[in-house]
Amino acid sequence: MTQKIIKKNLKELGFEPNLLNYEKSYRAANWKQVEKEIEWFDKDHLNAAYNAVDKHLKTWRKNKVAMYYEDDFGVREQYSFMQIAEESNKIANVLKNHGIKKEERVFIFLPRVPLLYISFLGILKTGAIAGTLFQAFGEAGLYDRLSNSDARFLITTVEMSERLTNIRRKLPKLEKIFLIDTSGKFVCKGFVDLKKEMSKAST
Repeated sequence: MTQKIIKKNLKELGFEPNLLNYEKSYRAANWKQVEKEIEWFDKDHLNAAYNAVDKHLKTWRKNKVAMYYEDDFGVREQYSFMQIAEESNKIANVLKNHGIKKEERVFIFLPRVPLLYISFLGILKTGAIAGTLFQAFGEAGLYDRLSNSDARFLITTVEMSERLTNIRRKLPKLEKIFLIDTSGKFVCKGFVDLKKEMSKAST
């Protein structure tokens, strides 16, 4: 089955896409050249967060916009490579301060807000395994994935954390839940005010 390619009017986008012509770029792609652009620990290992964001801090791109965001009310935000690097470093340091270790699991249960992507990068920087959970999951979906993965930490919102109320006791390996929107309110045992912790963390 041949799928019809959707073509958009570039003038209506409001900004120029990073990739204008996929087919042309695909034909011109050279893996050996790509390998040179990636910074490796060795020939088989790399840190995706570093290659996606942090390495650009050494170039003119550090102040270039890396992410645009618009919420449901039309409020727009934009984040440079520098801002994303610093915020993801804070998250990484918060997680390390709470004892996260390489290859342990940290899940993200958030709507599509900037902290979803920044948290993902922060987790990668610790060497832990980052997992994402669909924001519409209910108790069954959450329990299935968090229990099977032996998740140690979870990043979510106050409202979404309520879906864990009846299953939390069945997840003994889930030690802490980091909340992104407590607004300075009292946080119960087992929960962590992520933004408060980030405000004290180094970049």
